[in-house]
Amino acid sequence: MNLHRRARPLLGTFVEISCRGEASRCLPAIEAAFDAIARVHALMSPHEKGSDLWRMNEGAHRAPVRVDAETTYVLETALALHRESGGAFDVAAGSRGTSGDIRLLSGNRVRYSWPMRVDLGGIAKGYAVDRAIAELAARGVTRATVNAGGDLRVLGDDAELIHLRDPGAPARLHPALTLASGAMATSAGYFSRAIVDPATGIASEERDSASVVAPTAMLADALAKIVLLRGAGSRPLLERYNAHALVLRAASGALLARWLPQSPA
Repeated sequence: MNLHRRARPLLGTFVEISCRGEASRCLPAIEAAFDAIARVHALMSPHEKGSDLWRMNEGAHRAPVRVDAETTYVLETALALHRESGGAFDVAAGSRGTSGDIRLLSGNRVRYSWPMRVDLGGIAKGYAVDRAIAELAARGVTRATVNAGGDLRVLGDDAELIHLRDPGAPARLHPALTLASGAMATSAGYFSRAIVDPATGIASEERDSASVVAPTAMLADALAKIVLLRGAGSRPLLERYNAHALVLRAASGALLARWLPQSPA
């Protein structure tokens, strides 16, 4: 079966979409998938003037701001994960308030308790991947992969071998797992000085990586950040969302790996 692959700069990274099938089906479906990703970017980028996030950050502390239903959906998920993770996941981290200061009102309206900056980058990229997969499936595609800078989702039962970076030597890749009909995202600190827990303000100098396999890329995207900060403490949350995490650590020249809560079947 023919493989068709296209890539574009979107979401602050390169997004690659691959599709197996006839060109007459795959190519229009890939275009529709890119359009879906571009729509999420236009709605949820905090830097695009006029986007939902831009308007929220400019004025939601003064009066409710009406947003698109898709933005509301992503915010609902983000706020739920903030509560359930004890603040480890926070789309308002680094600003005056926290996610707990965001109020979702009827009619897709958002209000802040006071001026602050919200950034959905830690969850919206995964949602965009999910939307792309939905567009591909809606157009009859049965085998495809969408990869947005490491946030990826596989459509179909063909298992794909996934390579992960060595936390101690990020240029080195290791074959780590196979993925079919699911999503995966990785969060790591190997390209930054420290990872700060938004709930405590405490920075960790560990160079771990956390890769989460979940039913959707949106969940994998957000849960990977929680696992990186909370480690085994994230076990109940992973179980609640039918997800698993592979935590890698470089120690004494060896690569240590463990699954949370257990190795997936």
